[in-house]
Amino acid sequence: MVFTLSAAGSKCARISASAAGRATTAVAEQKCREMNVVSIGQTVFGSNKAAQTLYEDLGFKPTVLQMCRRLSPI
Repeated sequence: MVFTLSAAGSKCARISASAAGRATTAVAEQKCREMNVVSIGQTVFGSNKAAQTLYEDLGFKPTVLQMCRRLSPI
């Protein structure tokens, strides 16, 4: 996945989802620090291994594992 970002009067920049996730997380962390927030969380779907790897690389640790099982129709 690639996001396209643009600002008024500038050329468009193409960045990867990973780069967008890193940049968004950095901004969110800074804003939270300014508000004296002591921790932040991130929800990631179990099937999204790339996102899991990204957030683990950024220092996030798993805290809850939610599992489900689809039931056959009755």
